[in-house]
Amino acid sequence: MSRRSFLGTSLAVGAGTIGAGLLANAPTASASVDLTVGDADILRFLAAAEIIEADLWQQYNELGGIQDAEVPGWISFVLCQAVKRLALSKSDGSPT
Repeated sequence: MSRRSFLGTSLAVGAGTIGAGLLANAPTASASVDLTVGDADILRFLAAAEIIEADLWQQYNELGGIQDAEVPGWISFVLCQAVKRLALSKSDGSPT
């Protein structure tokens, strides 16, 4: 290994180590106010709007002649929608 490549690698590793150390001590974000009932309602409404939008796009794709397997990312889309529906179904209406 040449001296130039050794120094370059050493500098890169050192910079990465310093950067990781700075990020490890960074303060984390925390909410200062609890989630209110109104905030939870807004989030539920937006989640429902996302599901409706996804269903409309699915119908648009089906009417346009695009089959499920031809839609890019179809599997991840289906899994994402299943997780959203499960989260909404398990929601008991409490704001926390």
